[in-house]
Amino acid sequence: MKDYDAAKSYLKNKFKVVRAAGGLVRKKDRVLMIYRMKKWDLPKGKRESGERSRATAVREVEDAFGIPVVAIATREPANDAGMSHSASTLKA
Repeated sequence: MKDYDAAKSYLKNKFKVVRAAGGLVRKKDRVLMIYRMKKWDLPKGKRESGERSRATAVREVEDAFGIPVVAIATREPANDAGMSHSASTLKA
């Protein structure tokens, strides 16, 4: 456990934690993806101050694509690794 804690501390000091949220957007059997920086990805973005993850996911998709979505499920991370992201399933 000592090595794990040391590695975790070392990595957290090397990277900036960015609180973000994203969503898997489904409509029937289709999934919405974006292509940026030469790779396919799910829509996501940074959380605004005081904003909940689910609201961030909805806002990011609606802002980026101009389509209304509804959050139907949210998965928060297990924060033991210091990760700061969450994912929502959204319905277009």
